[in-house]
Amino acid sequence: YDTTAFTLKGASHLFPDDSSPYVEGRSLLQFPPYVPNATRRLEDVDGAGTVYVVPSSLFRDGSVRYSDDARLTEHWSVIRQAHSRGVPVQVHLGVQVRHANLPNYGESWHENKKG
Repeated sequence: YDTTAFTLKGASHLFPDDSSPYVEGRSLLQFPPYVPNATRRLEDVDGAGTVYVVPSSLFRDGSVRYSDDARLTEHWSVIRQAHSRGVPVQVHLGVQVRHANLPNYGESWHENKKG
């Protein structure tokens, strides 16, 4: 679920009915190098999720609000606004993020499925 919004440059429109967490050809690769044929530490992508940095101006004027997207998670609502305002959307290939062990905190694992 948390990685579903990571989409390759020019690929977010592909497979419009597939909400699987990983979709070959749309999603970043599951293992390094993540972005095929990457030549830089920062690579342009269509979408990002889990952890990202955006200018606070995206939220300050009140036009950006998280809203669910059946395919690409709630992160897509923010990323879509970044694209519309010309804010670069990139992934840093040197950053590692680890997911919390949710059951240790009384939460269950979540899936990318509508309930």
